[in-house]
Amino acid sequence: MDERLLEICLADAYKYLIYKEFAYPHRDSDLARKYWRQPWGEVPAREILNFLKAKETKGIPWACGYSHTKGVTADTSFTREIADYRLKEVILESIRDASDLVPNFKDQPAEVQATLVFLTRELGRVGVYGFRTTLKHCTNRNYPEMARALEKSLWYSQSPRKAKYLIKRLKEI
Repeated sequence: MDERLLEICLADAYKYLIYKEFAYPHRDSDLARKYWRQPWGEVPAREILNFLKAKETKGIPWACGYSHTKGVTADTSFTREIADYRLKEVILESIRDASDLVPNFKDQPAEVQATLVFLTRELGRVGVYGFRTTLKHCTNRNYPEMARALEKSLWYSQSPRKAKYLIKRLKEI
């Protein structure tokens, strides 16, 4: 395991993710849309649910820490240490998934590897598999074209700040 890659990936995650001690409903759930002004993640979700007389199922999937959803319910809370540990686990899994998507992943510069890991963490392995042109340019070490392919992606319009950050990184290689 390349420690530099893990360091870059953690820095990327901390740049865009916000730690929340208590569970909060998914942003597209009925609860989050209807009660977006509630202090989700800042106080126990169960307290908010009781106050609103709302059903826990209206917030599924629940998240906690740095957007972790696995095994999270409205009663979940994570210390920062637990959230950091879980984030590292997610990044290590994303590294494994990204390395399966590009045959020469381990031979790529750490910045390129981190870009693929970022995409995999954000979109999942299947989601990144849809970026065939981007992956092809990565395999061929054509980083300017890889950046251009990201600029043309739907994801670019959905997450422009994150996309521009990754594209800038690729253009600097």
